Amino acid sequence: MANADVQRYLHEIKKDIPCAGKRKRDILNRINEIIGGYLEENADPNYNELTARFGTPKQIITSCLDEMDTGELIKRLKIKWKIVRIVAAAAVAVVVLWGAVVSIIYIENKKYEDGYYTEQVIVLEPKTISGGE
Repeated sequence: MANADVQRYLHEIKKDIPCAGKRKRDILNRINEIIGGYLEENADPNYNELTARFGTPKQIITSCLDEMDTGELIKRLKIKWKIVRIVAAAAVAVVVLWGAVVSIIYIENKKYEDGYYTEQVIVLEPKTISGGE
């Protein structure tokens, strides 16, 4: 299956299948077997021939979704939304942290907005202790 159109067709199916793990591998293996059988008869099909014969990648995914258990599909969607929420919360935390750091740096630099600060140095003269003469 070295044909670029076949690889593109399979990639479009693979990236949009909403299940993961063993279930996704099983579906992809079944699709690969079917397309492999087609390739034995048609050595070098183009993308349009593949979509005419098997349907568009979206149609294949739709048929896979029709075969999926509704409970499994809902579970996958809930997991996806949990991941989206976690990523969004992490992004908000990063932005808040960045804002805090920028604010602290701004406040620290505000002290020196005149361009300099003064420092007082006290020089102590050394005293010598004389020995009781």
